[in-house]
Amino acid sequence: MIGKGLAIIALGSLVSIGFSQALTAAESEVDQAFKLLRGESDVLLRLAGNEYVGSTTTAFASDFFWSRPALSIAQDMKMELLEGRNGLWTHRVVGDGRHVWGIDLSKNTYSTARYGAYTATKPADYEQNGLQSLNVYATGQSSLVARLAREVWGGFDALYRSWIPASSNRSETSVQGAGSTFSDPVVTTRQYVSSDTKKFHVYWTTKAGTPVRSIAFELNEISGNWRLGAIYYSDLARFGATTKLTDWRTDVYTTPLPTAGTFTYTPPAGARAVAGPRPNSGG
Repeated sequence: MIGKGLAIIALGSLVSIGFSQALTAAESEVDQAFKLLRGESDVLLRLAGNEYVGSTTTAFASDFFWSRPALSIAQDMKMELLEGRNGLWTHRVVGDGRHVWGIDLSKNTYSTARYGAYTATKPADYEQNGLQSLNVYATGQSSLVARLAREVWGGFDALYRSWIPASSNRSETSVQGAGSTFSDPVVTTRQYVSSDTKKFHVYWTTKAGTPVRSIAFELNEISGNWRLGAIYYSDLARFGATTKLTDWRTDVYTTPLPTAGTFTYTPPAGARAVAGPRPNSGG
């Protein structure tokens, strides 16, 4: 159904965004990797993971495609997000340069929001509205993909904001140099192993002495630059006697991509329009 692991936006209530906090040296490397990713014309972020609730396991996955010529200021920002659970695609979001379509594949319904203009003049809020509509339509762990997209492609430049702020009882470590290893604080069976061309910046927070959330950024050295290769995320919660673990990996692909998005949507026969986000103004 959906290849290997994948990459991500808004942590919503899970993680607050430390707008006012200065980045650490390691976070500055992540920020630079975001800036390098912004310079790519075609990107695939492929997220895959599992949700474990008691004895029940639910697999989920997302493919997010980005396509826009580097440094373009035209109305050509195109996006496509596919979301799946247990081997079946369930939702699709398409940004075709003018409209963002939100499609429920299981119900055969859709809604739309406009972010481009019908004239040749690009609205001043073009990127902001398009990425915000993506965020509204994204569900589940795909909201993290939407957050990543906003931080990489929103605004005048890419800007990483701490996904686990230093103010939230955060611990951190960097795994770098040939042969260094570190076990993920939440999913201890996962080891981060660095090399001369691969490093990891790992962040986690604890509750009552137990690690409950972790995120790791894998950076790969390519042609003298440290580029974003993958993101790992784990979240542990307890509801009475029940434990819920959410665990995923997002892989970052640039040209050539293993597969491509279409960036178009035409409502099929029988599809029903439903109310969606309030249409964006401008143009």
